[in-house]
Amino acid sequence: MAQAETMHVTPHEGGWALTSPSRKTPVSVHPTQKEAIEAGHRAVHEIGGGELLVHARSGEIRDKITVAPGHDPFPPRG
Repeated sequence: MAQAETMHVTPHEGGWALTSPSRKTPVSVHPTQKEAIEAGHRAVHEIGGGELLVHARSGEIRDKITVAPGHDPFPPRG
């Protein structure tokens, strides 16, 4: 199991980025904040749980979401 990590949903040119402090480039870029949050949930879940910090357009943190390992709040649609 990978170590828990904090990831961020931040404003990005043309949309919203999912970023990680351990990477220099975005993990992924999405057209909407909602899509970036959903991708962030999946990514944090896959790395063994952690925190997802959602930023407003101003850059301020507007939400902190804890994702526990073993529970995916946004499972893939089947």
